[in-house]
Amino acid sequence: IFAMTLPLIFLCLTLFNMIFENYCNFWAEITHFGDRLFYTDWWNSTDYEEFNRNWNRPVYEFLYRHVYLELIFEFGFGVKKA
Repeated sequence: IFAMTLPLIFLCLTLFNMIFENYCNFWAEITHFGDRLFYTDWWNSTDYEEFNRNWNRPVYEFLYRHVYLELIFEFGFGVKKA
């Protein structure tokens, strides 16, 4: 397992770079997408929630807007009832 650790870390960082720095910015340039904030400083996260908010901004914002807020407003999840 330890022999696979370094190549796996290298693969994950390479894929992250290819997806978020190259692929997303390429399509943002082609489509003239103005907001190019695809991730923030996820490497400085102190807990798992902050990591999830920072490492993939488009997915987080989609889930927040279309799943989490719908669960709160439609079904009352996350709201304590007295």
